[in-house]
Amino acid sequence: MPWPPGDGAQRAFLDSPKAEWLWEFAAANDLVVHIHPPMLSLGHEALMQYRLNEAVGRPFDSTVNAARMIGSGVFDRHPKLQVLVVHMGGELTSVLGRLDFTWHLNYNGVQNPPAGKPYTNKRPPSDYLKTNILVDCMGFSAIGVRAAVEMCGVDRVVFGSDYGAVPYGIKEHVQVVEDVLPKPADRDLVFWQTSNRVFRLGLEAAPAAKGPGVKKAALAPVA
Repeated sequence: MPWPPGDGAQRAFLDSPKAEWLWEFAAANDLVVHIHPPMLSLGHEALMQYRLNEAVGRPFDSTVNAARMIGSGVFDRHPKLQVLVVHMGGELTSVLGRLDFTWHLNYNGVQNPPAGKPYTNKRPPSDYLKTNILVDCMGFSAIGVRAAVEMCGVDRVVFGSDYGAVPYGIKEHVQVVEDVLPKPADRDLVFWQTSNRVFRLGLEAAPAAKGPGVKKAALAPVA
């Protein structure tokens, strides 16, 4: 997200030198940085009708920041850094091919490269989704979850919801994941195992309960 959050000339993107201390600290301490867009997105002045600031602006904000982090070489300078980009990574699934294409133009060199600051990342942008960027499955869309899994790998997608703030229940979010992932092992990765690993929650699967109507094992803290 532009930093600090909110609007105004003081905002800076996450590829800013101002954020370098955070990436260095997170990588050194094996911490996952949760990236959420600000209340007012880029271009919000044109998006205040029909809740487009939420539906379009915030995912766009996340996409721009992730792309700038990749293009500026943040993950090359801090190869152990892990960030979680919410809302299925914004619109990264839609533009990933274009990011790879423009990286090839700028990075590998053509006779007349496009104008603007060139990429400094050493690998294709899509590579970093497999090694440094995680996403959640909060997007109200089976198509989106499918695309997120394809983009990052099922072991880099975590369960998320806006339940509470948004009147869209946990049950509906769970159903979307179950519709997309028929294998119980894949569902477990999304529902809890990946979060358990990257956030070091200390959970383990309890023995499955017996009896009619029982479908899922409970989770219990590791003693």
